Amino acid sequence: MTWCNPQQVRKVIGLTPDDVRDEDLYQYIEDAQRDVRDQIAIYQNQEELSGKIDGENTTFSTSFSPIADADFDLDVDTSDVEVWKWGDKDSIDTKETVTISTIYPDEGKIVLYSPPASTYDCVVCNYYYYPRKIDTNRLPRVTALLAGYYYIMSEMLLIPEQWMHGAYRFRHARPYTLLLDEYYRELESLIGRRHVKEEHSTVSFMREEE
Repeated sequence: MTWCNPQQVRKVIGLTPDDVRDEDLYQYIEDAQRDVRDQIAIYQNQEELSGKIDGENTTFSTSFSPIADADFDLDVDTSDVEVWKWGDKDSIDTKETVTISTIYPDEGKIVLYSPPASTYDCVVCNYYYYPRKIDTNRLPRVTALLAGYYYIMSEMLLIPEQWMHGAYRFRHARPYTLLLDEYYRELESLIGRRHVKEEHSTVSFMREEE
């Protein structure tokens, strides 16, 4: 699953299927959606969930919410979190994967299929969360803009900005900067924060302004 499809990318860069095939765009989409996710969500690794471990309780809570879409299917469900029960935190051999019944992403609640026995030390989870609620319906366009930027950059990177042929001097425009500017505007609107651009090699990323 992906947050956007090749046709959405072609739309933002003004190309047709004859210009660029679906299979040629998927790698750019995959790269873009990972980068967008890292911009809008925060990863929690091995977080200890709160909730009673008494052999009866199945509901546990994350420290942060809402839980984010980690697998790029535009839906937040049990596939977006990984949960383990840990018999002894000092022994990795006692860590076991558990089956999740359902999750309530807005509340940060995770319901397990069966309750961990009271002999377990803790229940831990890997997940992404949004620092604030976002409109996930806007993710396809944001992702398509960044994927389009990556594609155009790859196509134009080896073309010199200016070159000469006999007495004529040629210079090409840099349309990819328009895509990146539009991406920044859409991202800022999506997450409701003002960002400033910073340059890193050939790609610009954003940091939150103090």
